Amino acid sequence: MSQEPFNFEESMETLEKIVKSLESENNSLEKNIELFEEGLVLSKNLQKHLELAEKKIDGARDYLPAPIIKEDEKQELGVIFYGSMENTIDEIEDIVEEKSGKKISTCRVRALPLHSEVEAFMEKHEKIIVVEINRDAQLYGIMRKEYPLHLLSKMLSVAYSDGMPPRGRLYAERILEVLEEAEI
Repeated sequence: MSQEPFNFEESMETLEKIVKSLESENNSLEKNIELFEEGLVLSKNLQKHLELAEKKIDGARDYLPAPIIKEDEKQELGVIFYGSMENTIDEIEDIVEEKSGKKISTCRVRALPLHSEVEAFMEKHEKIIVVEINRDAQLYGIMRKEYPLHLLSKMLSVAYSDGMPPRGRLYAERILEVLEEAEI
């Protein structure tokens, strides 16, 4: 007899029903113990499947396109961006270097989940600016969830959108403002 494939969503729904039933106070002690044990088994199964999914995602990272990295020897300031900023990034780099005196390295992200080279890039730089064409700072949010705490303190966000194509001077000014606020 073949075993049915594990269905994560159904298992979550079942676990939620068990929790509601346990919270209802309408069950006997024996029934609550039975439900608790069933919930414990489901919970362990769900955790195991989440861990397997995480391993698959982590294993896939380096099979995806690597970021395009341009590093300066000093590695003072790293700028991480999506490809949609590519046509503007050189102008941003020139303006920020001229006005701040900081040398900039760039890392163009090309795939999610983030390639391991993105984390290595972050490790090498004193500060990281995540530049995005949106107000929600989505890439910044993803990175804050994925990376260790010691890297989070290096990260600053410049997320902006006014519906127009990115303009180098505008983003450079925002980067300079963020750097000033961070007192670099």
